Amino acid sequence: IVCVFASSMMHEQIADQIVETARAEIGYYGDGSNKFNEWYYGVPSGAAWCAVFLGWCAARVGVLNTAVPKRTTCAGMMDWYKNRGEYHTVNSDYEPQKGDIVFFDTDGSGISHHVEFVSESGYYTDENGNTCIYTIGGNASDANYNGQDHVTERFRNINRENAVVMGYAHPQYEEQKNNSDSIFDKIIAFFEKIFAFFRSLFS
Repeated sequence: IVCVFASSMMHEQIADQIVETARAEIGYYGDGSNKFNEWYYGVPSGAAWCAVFLGWCAARVGVLNTAVPKRTTCAGMMDWYKNRGEYHTVNSDYEPQKGDIVFFDTDGSGISHHVEFVSESGYYTDENGNTCIYTIGGNASDANYNGQDHVTERFRNINRENAVVMGYAHPQYEEQKNNSDSIFDKIIAFFEKIFAFFRSLFS
């Protein structure tokens, strides 16, 4: 019982830390190349960076590749959590917790193209009766849903058009230690850097 309680306390502490790390970046505008992509690729890149932002925050609190994977694609991040049994669909009985990762379908394809952190636990109801959550994310529109490339905290309708919640990952924050990239992660990073380089030539 003591071990379970201590593990739960550690999880909550690290979840708080990672959310506060993300919250400290609110207002950042990363038009084109930005510090998060430079952290990931090692070179300036204008690639999409919502998943990269989550990894950057995880690295700051010491849980990169133990609780949050170093990825650039939301689908790849979702698969990582599914393989660990840590992913919950939105229509399950699971209620999102602070520090969870929420996956959005932004184009009706059934594939996630955007991710953010859940910044407050549970579901809420807005004035129109919509089910909502609090989130913080990067490569997002501003608080008024204008543009993109912002770090923003928002009160989101989970069924909003062009940003439908697919599900949540509940990271295991108990082990506070960054893991060095596996060979698989390094191969992914290598090809993503090549892609970013050629994208920059034609952008």
